[in-house]
Amino acid sequence: MKSQVIKIRNLPEQEKKPKAVRVKPTELLLLCAAAGLAVAVTGSSAAPTGLVLCVSAMFALTMLPDKKLIEFTPDFLIMYNLRDNDSCMIIYWDEIVQWRYDYHQAHDELVVYLVDGSTQSQDLFGKYAILRQMNMYAAGKEIKSVR
Repeated sequence: MKSQVIKIRNLPEQEKKPKAVRVKPTELLLLCAAAGLAVAVTGSSAAPTGLVLCVSAMFALTMLPDKKLIEFTPDFLIMYNLRDNDSCMIIYWDEIVQWRYDYHQAHDELVVYLVDGSTQSQDLFGKYAILRQMNMYAAGKEIKSVR
């Protein structure tokens, strides 16, 4: 089996930039900051609300920590959220037997079943990007959630 835990520095080079899912929703925060700034500049009665929205979004962008949770490449899936921050799990697409996306109150979880009978799971926060990528690379292997 080629899938294994490796050091992040030993990841194979990719020609194309992998699609990454991170903890922080950067695009949404930038949109909120821009919308808040636009409302604040108008000088309307909603200007203080716009300013609060802009400052909150900028605080989240600059001060709160961010890290990669998972990356999708044409050859394999990379799961980063391991106990050792220098390591990651590399899973080749042809070694995935089944996968499912579970919904929980605090976070969602991607569970991947491998050919050797083991399972790998990853806590996630963004359903649509994950489902789109998993259906593209591991099509027909999804176990539908009961929920």
